[in-house]
Amino acid sequence: MCYPLSMTTSDVCPPRTIPYDGICKTATWASVGKTIAGGNGPGSALNQLNNPFGLFVDPNDGDALVIVDNGNGRIVKWEQGASSGQIIAGGNGVGNRSDQLALPRYVAVDHEGTLFITEYTNKRVNRWKRGAHSGEIIISNIYVNGIALGPILGENQYLFVGDWFEARVLKFNKNGTGNGQVVIGIKGPGTSLEQLLTPYQMHVDQQQSIFLPEYLNNRVTKWIANNSIWTTSAIIVAGGNGNGSELNQLDGTLAVTVDQSGTVYVADYGNHRITRWLKGAQSGTIIAGGNGQGNLNTQLNHPYDLAFDRNGNLYVSDFSNHRIQMFAIDKSSCTSGELCLSL
Repeated sequence: MCYPLSMTTSDVCPPRTIPYDGICKTATWASVGKTIAGGNGPGSALNQLNNPFGLFVDPNDGDALVIVDNGNGRIVKWEQGASSGQIIAGGNGVGNRSDQLALPRYVAVDHEGTLFITEYTNKRVNRWKRGAHSGEIIISNIYVNGIALGPILGENQYLFVGDWFEARVLKFNKNGTGNGQVVIGIKGPGTSLEQLLTPYQMHVDQQQSIFLPEYLNNRVTKWIANNSIWTTSAIIVAGGNGNGSELNQLDGTLAVTVDQSGTVYVADYGNHRITRWLKGAQSGTIIAGGNGQGNLNTQLNHPYDLAFDRNGNLYVSDFSNHRIQMFAIDKSSCTSGELCLSL
């Protein structure tokens, strides 16, 4: 909902529990990216990455990047402005020991800096506390792919885990206790709106609605929550028009994030681009990449994940270029006399 700035009193605009992300509907991003991490070829040196997968921008740590360095079996923290990273999990060779990771894919980070890491090869979720030298297996025997933390509800916070093989999403206590509750995907893999197919990195909003990229269905679906019960049928919020490169299509969707106005952003893997889908839109707009597969700063090469910092700058995990790219936000069009809020 939008209000003139003259009406933005404390009654109309009460204090936010989450800082406003500053992304208005008319915001744009630089077409030329800047390499923030990696970009020095594939390798294991601390100024290198090897097929970066998941990405998290930590607002509680100066917008430091938490990068899943898939090929090196480690999680790297990369401070803003740094020329190299520091290993904060793994990095002890590929394996299944508690101090090792095997082809980690995605990561969620809580407000205390605890990492929740998915390992597809080891079929587990590894919880790694800040400063620890080893992790703790809290979920096992699941071909885990995507992972997200839900909102804090009283004293509770839940983990949502994507089971790639069984095409479902499970909800766990953050401590990993219990067997998990299937909240999406009770009908098995498929193409109907009651089913999933190859779910990847999801987004959970403040109402606990789940946005799911489905790689082989070439779509992003939204599963609406009502008192912690999710709809059994989804709505399509991006793609769903077959595999392709038109603006109403996607080609292998790997990750999604959603801003506070409900706009959806998709890592369009096969089209080497990031697309933006406004609420109710039938097609998206390209905000990064889309200039063919390559290593120029106007190009991407298989984007695997995306994230925003507190100012709305966009970060992309540029998998096959072994780098993280940042696309600066331009808010000059946001000064039109209206403030748009997500309700």
